[in-house]
Amino acid sequence: DNEKFQSHSLTKLTFPQKQYQSKSTTPVDKDVCTLSQELLQQAEEFLEETEEKRQDGIKELREWILNNPRIEKCRMDSNFLLRFLRYHKYAMKLVKESIERYLILREGLYGHDWFTNLDIERPNLQELLDKGFIVVLPNRSKKGEKIILYRCQMIDTKIPNIANISLALSTMICETLFDNEENQIRGFKYILDIANIGFSHYFIYPFNTWFKIMKQIERTFAARHRGAYIINMNGALRFVANLALRHMREKMKNGIHFHSSIEDLDFIDKKDMPIEYGGEVQLEKLIGNNHFI
Repeated sequence: DNEKFQSHSLTKLTFPQKQYQSKSTTPVDKDVCTLSQELLQQAEEFLEETEEKRQDGIKELREWILNNPRIEKCRMDSNFLLRFLRYHKYAMKLVKESIERYLILREGLYGHDWFTNLDIERPNLQELLDKGFIVVLPNRSKKGEKIILYRCQMIDTKIPNIANISLALSTMICETLFDNEENQIRGFKYILDIANIGFSHYFIYPFNTWFKIMKQIERTFAARHRGAYIINMNGALRFVANLALRHMREKMKNGIHFHSSIEDLDFIDKKDMPIEYGGEVQLEKLIGNNHFI
């Protein structure tokens, strides 16, 4: 069906779109800006984006992918390319490096099962989703970022390969959210609730492994990561975390914040949180709706 669709699409494409399509895994489209005036202003202010720069950037990346012998196939739709352009504020060298890193991860060359096996039918993944391990809040932060809540206590350490399963679920959700243009411009904030987390959770993926993964994500996941806020961490794990933080880059280290409870977070209206966190939203409703856009 996909081959039939692409074959049908090719008849509607003009040169050079038809040429690009030979290497693209998605239909090669013409970028038409549908952003609101507010988002256009934010894109220009924070990302140095203009109409001309956006069109030139997309064209340059398509030409680069087409003529890059290291890339066999890649998404070449405007939305995907804009993710990387906006992430690096149109610094083309960094954009191209990030795309190549992303493709290497997707090929599994680093042995990361959580980035290659993105199958919703994967055993135990749906159960993890239904338990509300990851909840995307319906409303944005006071500055407009999309907020993702991780309820780490929902991870059952007795399930085989649960670390990779939980990371795969997070990847699926984030990949969906990253395609939203408003999210690309406004960015994300992450809340990690690790209440009742003990060393049994630590050993499914030790902190040094988590931070290696986070380093890969920072350099590869094309999104404006505006901060990770860890709440309810006990003293023993905080000590281990502080040791691990010493080995992180300063920029990434500065983006990680520790708080005793949700009450310390001033970037979100508390009523937008689930009832379990003192808010007004039913957790079951959030899990059912899954605000992934």
